[in-house]
Amino acid sequence: MCVWPYRRSGPPKGLQSTNARGAPRRPQGRSHAIVNVMGRLTQRRVSAIRRRLADLGEQWEEHMKSVAGFTLIELLITMVVLAIVAAIAIPIYTNYVRRGEITDATDTLSSLYVQMEQDYQDNNNYEAPNNTSNCAVGATPTSTNSSTTQYFTYACALSNSGQNYTITATGATGTLMSGFTYQITDANLRSSTVSGVSGWTGNSNCWVTNEGGQC
Repeated sequence: MCVWPYRRSGPPKGLQSTNARGAPRRPQGRSHAIVNVMGRLTQRRVSAIRRRLADLGEQWEEHMKSVAGFTLIELLITMVVLAIVAAIAIPIYTNYVRRGEITDATDTLSSLYVQMEQDYQDNNNYEAPNNTSNCAVGATPTSTNSSTTQYFTYACALSNSGQNYTITATGATGTLMSGFTYQITDANLRSSTVSGVSGWTGNSNCWVTNEGGQC
């Protein structure tokens, strides 16, 4: 049994434990061991975080591949398709609205014709009672020769000493009816003219209600 004379100074130099390099091994206290353990745990946690980040990076790359944006060619093709659809749909919709507005003229002219004929039955002429130069019925039930609705302006012209008349509906400027003109006479002759409207033509025998001069 070996006894060291000085307890605080440790064993004699020749009996001291050494590390792999031959240097004296320092005694390790409890706090130093705890630090070593915490260091190893921290390294493991850092390694786990790095692996997790790497996995997330790979998952993100796969996600981006699956939701990749349009290529330039795909974008150009889409624009061309939209342009073609617009070129077809817009004129169709415009003509649909235009046909609806035409009824402003046809309905009003038909109503005025009936009122003028009723007045002729009572007075044997189409003149206004208080003014022989005016039609008995204008665009509204008055003695004036002209009036205006939402899409048309109406004018009545007498001839043959009040025995004949012609009522004209002219499309209002700034509307889809601009360029359209409709007429009706005391003989119920109907006609229409169209100018400056692509695809539309007039008809001397009827009121145009569709493209190509169709009534």
